[in-house]
Amino acid sequence: MAADTWFRITDEQGQLIGWQRESIEAIPEGRRLTRERVTAFRIKDHDPARLTVRVVRDEAPDGTLLSLAQETRRNREQSSLRVVMAGSTMLIESRRGKDVTMRQALRDPALRLGDGEWLSGQPVLGELLEIEPGTSAFQRGTISRVGPEAPGGEEALLHSRDGQLTDIWVVTRDAREEVIRAEKPLPGGSQVFERSPGPVRAEDLSPGRPVSSLRFKSPFAISESALKGHIRYTFRPRAGAPLDLPQTGEQRVKGMEDGTLRLDICGTCGPGLPDDAESLAAWRRPSAWIESDAPEFAAVAAPIAARKVPERTKMRLLGAAARRRLSEVQFFGHYSAREAWRRRSGDCTEDANVYAALARSAGIPARVVNGLVFMRERYFGSENAFQPHSWVVAFVDGKWESFDISVGAFDATHIALSFGDGEPGAILAANRKAGMLKWEAMAEVRKR
Repeated sequence: MAADTWFRITDEQGQLIGWQRESIEAIPEGRRLTRERVTAFRIKDHDPARLTVRVVRDEAPDGTLLSLAQETRRNREQSSLRVVMAGSTMLIESRRGKDVTMRQALRDPALRLGDGEWLSGQPVLGELLEIEPGTSAFQRGTISRVGPEAPGGEEALLHSRDGQLTDIWVVTRDAREEVIRAEKPLPGGSQVFERSPGPVRAEDLSPGRPVSSLRFKSPFAISESALKGHIRYTFRPRAGAPLDLPQTGEQRVKGMEDGTLRLDICGTCGPGLPDDAESLAAWRRPSAWIESDAPEFAAVAAPIAARKVPERTKMRLLGAAARRRLSEVQFFGHYSAREAWRRRSGDCTEDANVYAALARSAGIPARVVNGLVFMRERYFGSENAFQPHSWVVAFVDGKWESFDISVGAFDATHIALSFGDGEPGAILAANRKAGMLKWEAMAEVRKR
């Protein structure tokens, strides 16, 4: 007999947008853990979304993985993952629809294949072997715990991969150490999981239910001179989480004695990224999401790379080429640079992937930055708000500089929260960090 635990999923306004059911049952080989999650909602100015995830994991009595099956459906798109242990070999297959996207055999996997979305019982802390969201790549993950200052207070479960924070849960437990509330923080639209005494009816969900868009209404007025100048932000991380925010050529981060983080953003405020030969070479190479070696990018980048003009000018020309190609704005989904180029559409994340691919193809080191940006005009369902955003940093003419073809130009409201190679995990990390930041102060800084 399976022991079920139910969680209601609501938005920040308390509207029911989903449910999660977790169960554990005995099987002849050991035990079976099942997790089902359904969410249905609509963000203003976007199409309705319905996401269903079902994970079934069989374990031996000592916790050793025997098999794992995961099915995901997002509206009409389906994907699946199958993992089977054959002796000391882990056999893995992933599919998108009916197409096999990856088959792999890992021999003697040293780490446990983890599930950081399981809420019942005590969290599995330490190192795990995980599949990066949206990919078939395996990475070493770590889950650590920052305890509450007082009983019943908030604790943070910090999920990292390759040393970068990628996911966060903010959890409240009862006296028996059972989770009664868990929040997945997002900017302006966190999902709240609350323990339910019984099942949640599927018919209570509606894909048309409106929820807040992912944005922060700006707590302060921002003048045009501040946009073009120097802004100083002060944030306090929730639950005392140690948020490691990146520094760029325009952003300097300083941890203050009172536990707050101070960010100074201007054209020359930041120390820049590493510029040693090894780092620059790494950020010229293609990656899974930035396929800069694809012939379509070489065809555009090679003539521009050959021109005898400053590298900053080359970046402007490459950006114009990317903007012409991605002529249609489309928010649904996340695509690599090559896929976005073929589709001729995307949002800021695809803009950044394509821009970075063209830069690397031209021999210019480039990375994708994910964070927030202020939009005065209506965009993504709201105005005068900070929105999730992605742009590019490139090493040009001896220094690191930010470039943005989505909103037109870099300004002092581009708050960098994570670096990446266009992968979904880095974007998710930025959104989670944004949801963990409490705004305390914001000021325009001018020279006397």
